[in-house]
Amino acid sequence: MLREIPGPEQGLYFGRFDPHILQRRQDLAGFGAVNALGALFTLHRAPFSDAILKKGRQLTSSKDPGGVRMIRPRDIGRDGTVAPPPEETMWATIPADRQLAAGDLVIRCLIAPFMAPPHGFFTAEVGEEDLPAAASDQVVVLRPIKPLSRPQARLITTFLRTRSPWPWPGHGWPPLPWKRCPRCLSRSPMRH
Repeated sequence: MLREIPGPEQGLYFGRFDPHILQRRQDLAGFGAVNALGALFTLHRAPFSDAILKKGRQLTSSKDPGGVRMIRPRDIGRDGTVAPPPEETMWATIPADRQLAAGDLVIRCLIAPFMAPPHGFFTAEVGEEDLPAAASDQVVVLRPIKPLSRPQARLITTFLRTRSPWPWPGHGWPPLPWKRCPRCLSRSPMRH
């Protein structure tokens, strides 16, 4: 039995109204305020596909002083790190305002119909040792709106890497392809 009438943007999937999940949310209320990820980060996907980089003659080599490493999905590890550049890494000349910064979070983009992956997202925090770098079009970048403390950054990356038992807010069934809908991640609730 529903005790609240759901709004038009809410789905009627069971997880939203499951008494156990509602109790868990109530138990976690003492851990701090809940904000959408979009209130803590700006989210964007870069337009740098392989084809665009080749067409724009932006490809270069690691030896070029203006070359920037392109972070692709396979570079984002399950352990939350950005892998060292392998031999086949693409390098390109990318404007400074489009490059990654230390503290950015990068997430592998999903193409399949959207449900949180069974083991959460492949998410990594970009460190100084990973720079200079830019994200490819298959990577979503979360840039903190204001600086995060180490515990906050760790909590958020852990949250993104854990399995979610329900679809993201604002989506009913069937889920939408996330590659076309990164805004669903920005509406995701996050404790900080």
